Amino acid sequence: MRNLLLCLILAIPLLGCEGLLPKRAEKAAPGWVLATPLDSREWLWGVGEGPDLDTAKRAALKDIAAKLRVSISGQLSSQVSVNNNNVDRQASSRILEEVQKTEFSHYIVDKTAQSAHGFFVLVKVDRQAFIQDVSQKLSNLESRLRQASEGL
Repeated sequence: MRNLLLCLILAIPLLGCEGLLPKRAEKAAPGWVLATPLDSREWLWGVGEGPDLDTAKRAALKDIAAKLRVSISGQLSSQVSVNNNNVDRQASSRILEEVQKTEFSHYIVDKTAQSAHGFFVLVKVDRQAFIQDVSQKLSNLESRLRQASEGL
């Protein structure tokens, strides 16, 4: 009983020292995260990170969509005022970037890895299949427009 009490008295202060220990170094990101493969005639590549695999996958697909369909708009405003022969000029600019909604049906999750905040995902999209999908959608839309305009 005395030994148990002595062990507890010695162990309790050590529990509070855990914060003084050096923290484990976070894992470095894999090479494919830092240097995403270049897009080719066959594949479009994207990397994403998220708290779970599905969120990371969506971020990787958004990375690819940003390469294809981004709307950028800007606004510049300037103001000049004169007060007691003092001229005051102010200018400001604002740039907005919006990734347009893009659907990908032919993608492959190529690699995954754990990150400090969840997961990294490397996704590749079949470029030719994507082009065929977009062409088919445009053809369908064109056909519907022709049918609608025939009655006019």
